[in-house]
Amino acid sequence: MKHMRYFYDKYHFEGIFNGFYTRFDSKEEHWAFMLESLKMILNIPPQKPTYEYLKKLIGNKPVHFVTTNQDTLFKKFFPSDQVSEIQGSWDYYQASDTSTDQKLYSTKKMVAKLLPKVKDHCLPTELIPKSDINGSELILGARGPQFLEGKRYFEEHQKWNKFMADHRSEKILFLEMGVGRMTPMFIQEPFWKMTQYLKNSFYININPKDAMTNPMIHDRSLLIGDDINKLVQKLRRKTMTNKAAKIVKQWLDDADAILVAASNGLSISEGLNLFANDKKLKEVLGDLVDKYHLPNLLTAFAFKYPNQLDYWRMVARVVEYYGNNYEISNYMQDIKKIIGNKSYFVWTSNIDHHFALVGLTNLFEIEGNWFEGVCSNHPAEHSVHYLASKLHEIYEKDQAGTLTEADIPKCDECSATLALNMAGEDFQTNQKQVQAFQDFIQKYEDKKLVVLELGIGPRNQMIKAPSM
Repeated sequence: MKHMRYFYDKYHFEGIFNGFYTRFDSKEEHWAFMLESLKMILNIPPQKPTYEYLKKLIGNKPVHFVTTNQDTLFKKFFPSDQVSEIQGSWDYYQASDTSTDQKLYSTKKMVAKLLPKVKDHCLPTELIPKSDINGSELILGARGPQFLEGKRYFEEHQKWNKFMADHRSEKILFLEMGVGRMTPMFIQEPFWKMTQYLKNSFYININPKDAMTNPMIHDRSLLIGDDINKLVQKLRRKTMTNKAAKIVKQWLDDADAILVAASNGLSISEGLNLFANDKKLKEVLGDLVDKYHLPNLLTAFAFKYPNQLDYWRMVARVVEYYGNNYEISNYMQDIKKIIGNKSYFVWTSNIDHHFALVGLTNLFEIEGNWFEGVCSNHPAEHSVHYLASKLHEIYEKDQAGTLTEADIPKCDECSATLALNMAGEDFQTNQKQVQAFQDFIQKYEDKKLVVLELGIGPRNQMIKAPSM
């Protein structure tokens, strides 16, 4: 992220996509930007659960996805044989001269090898990747003047064609989401033509800006100008049948105990989105957003501040807003009602401490929480400090303009600066929570234990994999 801030400050582009098309001062600098960008794109999960909603909405129906998106997200949620990336993918590079080299080069391997060698925001000239065969410089395998329409390109189209051949006599829904008017010939116009000629088909266009259809299929079209994520979420909720709801209720009623497993999705539902770049970010962090070009709360916690005062300003503002001023949400109220008087335990990677704040204290916070601090010099040896009142004091002085270096939290035993007790080098797992969790599992391992999973994405295997 520190490299991205450098490029933003220098070129002032908004978003990574615009950065791809920025004219950099040098080829070496452009490569450094690309390597850092691709590391983020291929590793950071989606900021909204749209793909998860879509997957649940579709269920077991035959489906195929045709996309001009090159961010590889569809293949993270659906089998590759169900996805046609017809405009290439950021998952691979290709030679700029494809006349003699039609190989594909792994982006992940390239990033892992070259990113550590970037110096002063530039990749050394001698390390710029070249074709193994003809020595031409490598370029992203995405639509452009030199795009390789080779074996992979035709295979992506063949997958789509096979799906249509297998199902052309059946009732087909062409569901178009967020396809703009920049390149209608790749998806939109083929969808219109197939809807016209396949009489058992229907066409839905979901697009907040450009929901439109061809007059020839107007009577078999539905145009929706809503937010895609919110709409898919609503549709998903409506597909949960009364039968399924009764089964869930029966399981909960019959359970001897309930294990609540929760992650970032629950926090987002409560209004705390670590990945969001929205108005609330500025409301919470104030002048620090512009001062350090902070795109979201996750970056705010990871950022290397030039001074400790601004770091603790950030922490205090976040904790004051989401912690000290926390009011129980409808979601938390529902969780407490579901648990009722049953034995329970909460297993969470959320750092907001909200479960404890609403009285659900049978709790294992596997990545800590932002109310606790540990000694930066002796994290394992010295005791953990509870910082709620101290952070409130910092917030009050910050607002009054009286905050000084003397207010920075210090270890009671050696006066070293404290660090937040969250996942990282100094993190100290709460051993009492670990023991309590182990006791709970052992007590109910041969009884009816319902695992209630809330907001855990497919990439969070710390909780999802063991709970399954």
